[in-house]
Amino acid sequence: RRFRNKGVDMLVPHLHGVSTKPTSGTSKKRWTEAGIFEKFDSLEKKIVAVARDIFEWSQEKADRVWFGTGRETGSFTFHYLKNGTTVSVFSIYTNGKLMLNFGWLLPRLGHDLMKEFYSKIVAIPTFRNIPEDLTKWPYITLEEAFPSKKEIDDFKRVVEWLRERIRD
Repeated sequence: RRFRNKGVDMLVPHLHGVSTKPTSGTSKKRWTEAGIFEKFDSLEKKIVAVARDIFEWSQEKADRVWFGTGRETGSFTFHYLKNGTTVSVFSIYTNGKLMLNFGWLLPRLGHDLMKEFYSKIVAIPTFRNIPEDLTKWPYITLEEAFPSKKEIDDFKRVVEWLRERIRD
């Protein structure tokens, strides 16, 4: 078959019948709570307890908890909504990592609010080494971030503080 694009003749192969995308090994799936916590079971019980605590709190406080589509690694993401736009705050992965979604936050919140959010996050001693590049997605292991309930509570307070600032 010939195809004309901007004055250039091109030869485009044509196959008869219905074509489909390959499915073996390339398809993604939408994770679920059950699937995520089944995968978490391979981690230390303390890490699973931290993930469960933050997940349950997220279900209560987030405007939406979004499940990832990774093939091997599952995730859930904490979202606020601002004027109908998703504000993706953080994600927790089944490999035991917490990712701060600075790269998504910066264009939605602006530089000043992001700097304030960053300063509150790194004021939590276990988060003090998070890089200041607000265009990236830095991560920390759940084990490093949350050695005790105090750090979990501090983190939750900062995320809830952000909600109040978004709502202003």
